[in-house]
Amino acid sequence: MVFDAFNSIPNERALFLYSHIYLICAVLMIMVVPLFYRHFSVRINLGHKLFMLLIFLDLSILLIDWFGWMIYGKIFSGSIIIHNLTKTLFYLLDAFILFVWLLYCVFKLYRTKAAVRTRMPIYLSVFMCAVCIMITNPFTEWIFDIDSNNIYTRGDGYWLVFLYATVILAIIITEVIIYQRKYGDSHDKGLYARLLVVPAVVTLGRLVQTVVYGAALTWPIFTIGLLYTYMYMQANENYFDYLTGLRNRRELDYFFAYRLKTYKKTQIAFLAYFDLNDFKRINDTFGHPIGDSALVDAANLLRQASFDTDDFVARIGGDEFAVVGVRDSKDKINEFVTRVNTLADEFNSRNDTVYNISFSCGIACHEHGLTQEQMVEIADKQMYECKDRYRSNKNKA
Repeated sequence: MVFDAFNSIPNERALFLYSHIYLICAVLMIMVVPLFYRHFSVRINLGHKLFMLLIFLDLSILLIDWFGWMIYGKIFSGSIIIHNLTKTLFYLLDAFILFVWLLYCVFKLYRTKAAVRTRMPIYLSVFMCAVCIMITNPFTEWIFDIDSNNIYTRGDGYWLVFLYATVILAIIITEVIIYQRKYGDSHDKGLYARLLVVPAVVTLGRLVQTVVYGAALTWPIFTIGLLYTYMYMQANENYFDYLTGLRNRRELDYFFAYRLKTYKKTQIAFLAYFDLNDFKRINDTFGHPIGDSALVDAANLLRQASFDTDDFVARIGGDEFAVVGVRDSKDKINEFVTRVNTLADEFNSRNDTVYNISFSCGIACHEHGLTQEQMVEIADKQMYECKDRYRSNKNKA
């Protein structure tokens, strides 16, 4: 950004350029919002919520930063107070958005809310240190000062802003390294680099801005990073089942491998296969659109049964679904299956559709040195045995 050499106030040409850069960034983010909801609203999870929060925070920061430069050096009623509040809010959101990105990275690595909750106290303490520095700035002027001419100048502690971004980047790098060493084969390797791109370029941009006053790099770079991340998310649409919004078999294989390595040995990891009974009859009798509705209803019942757990629910093909989870005992696993059947019965009793929902189920527990492939075979075999019993009982009736 070009500044007047004599009074450090941005000239009109600089403000014109600055406004256009931020306008383009804001338009890009606004365009992503409806596309994001269109592509991910059916299968929304914590990662999607955090990413959407990042978009809105980025839009807010772009607007606030732009407004701060528009009133830079201008005197009007309350201008100094407004400028102080604007810059304080800007730096608070600056710290918060990097904190949210950190949580987003943790969720993308571990795929569970529990991983985010476990780390929250430590990461929150880092963020709160930044908050304390920002809200005390009017008294300390560590980060910035607004003088009587409404001119913004950096404080002696401005380097703390760069330090905070560096700490966040270091934490993310540490998380990626730890995860890769422990469970590296349970993820698309490209994910690690992509999680690091945004904080790395933001930290670099912050460094440049620290050295070259007036260089408007950080938030345009962050906007491009969010756009890049969104494109990557879109590229991974093949990890989801389009009809039901559940994960597909490929993603199930990744998560299953990860879960078998990470669950507590005092608990029991399990794989449950569910087959939607009479699906072929529903399709043949009422047509494929009705059959699709039955599959969506079945998926929703499994989601509901797994609500408030870290269970991983997937559609693995046709009328078959799978759930990977962890429980304290086999009784708890049986309770989960019972809950699925109870929810199906409740659905049938209150629903006016032409079909009923019921499942044939097979379960495999991780014990006695079973491999992932052996558990799949056990669950699959039990599911088909259950389906044979269902057909036999139905024929007798």
